[in-house]
Amino acid sequence: MTRRTHWMLAAVFVIASAGGAWSRGPQVHGTREDPASGISLFRVYCASCHGPSGRGDGPVADLVVPRAPDLTALSRRNGGVFPRAAVIARLDGTTSIASHSAAAMPAWNDVLRVTEGRDAGTIRERLNALADHVESLQVK
Repeated sequence: MTRRTHWMLAAVFVIASAGGAWSRGPQVHGTREDPASGISLFRVYCASCHGPSGRGDGPVADLVVPRAPDLTALSRRNGGVFPRAAVIARLDGTTSIASHSAAAMPAWNDVLRVTEGRDAGTIRERLNALADHVESLQVK
């Protein structure tokens, strides 16, 4: 398969997963989970590549070149401090990943705006919720 085919398959998987999650809302112990929570956003937008635990072992991880990183080690790799500003900058597209093409790590700021029709303040809240969740995944 070509690299383009890999990306197309990954995009289809992510879009299909997102559509299903937003239409019925994630279920947690029989109750509806807040779709704006960091864990819910992570499941919809990040887990396909990074895995549900953030270790880079999601169902399409093998299609991502280079492989999605282990998000649970961000603090360890940053001297024990969670790099919140850097995480948000990657999510909103402020900084790019030098080794990736532009499509390798979508700027979720734009994706959230399009899929949810939200204003900049609401998008910032969602990006912060995502960053909070990624911070909660850090291995001590």
